Amino acid sequence: MSVLMMMEWLQETSISIGIRESIFWFPFLIALHVMGTVTGIGLILALDLRLLNWGMKNTPLSAIFLQLRPWAIGGFVYQLITGVFLFWSEPVRCFESWSFWIKMIAMCLAFGNAILFDKMIYPTSASWDTGPNMPFRAKFAGAASLVLWTIVIFTGRWTAYS
Repeated sequence: MSVLMMMEWLQETSISIGIRESIFWFPFLIALHVMGTVTGIGLILALDLRLLNWGMKNTPLSAIFLQLRPWAIGGFVYQLITGVFLFWSEPVRCFESWSFWIKMIAMCLAFGNAILFDKMIYPTSASWDTGPNMPFRAKFAGAASLVLWTIVIFTGRWTAYS
């Protein structure tokens, strides 16, 4: 069985049809997905701007990171759950959409960047936490995050309207 055949089978399930043809569920899931996106990416944006020294220059990085991290993770979990149901409603359309695949790749890279920051860069932040200048690798992580999440947002909207 090919992947496309699996997507066609999934699209004919009662849950897929129910979401796709509902005047309530599909728009409701879209709204929830956007809320998760705004929460997760919006909070990460604050951290990225601090890493690039473009905002909150007087706030220690650790204060931003520790306060926003759980909320950002919650937003991403919310986004993931609603995204699975949105995918389930139109798997063939998503599977055949180049913008969907670019979004998925960018999202995986953004999560990889976040994990690298969390495990390798942030643990060394005690020496530069309150300083105005961040080390290159912290700035790079912030810039990469901004670029990748921007790609996720644009290609997500592109997927919705293509």
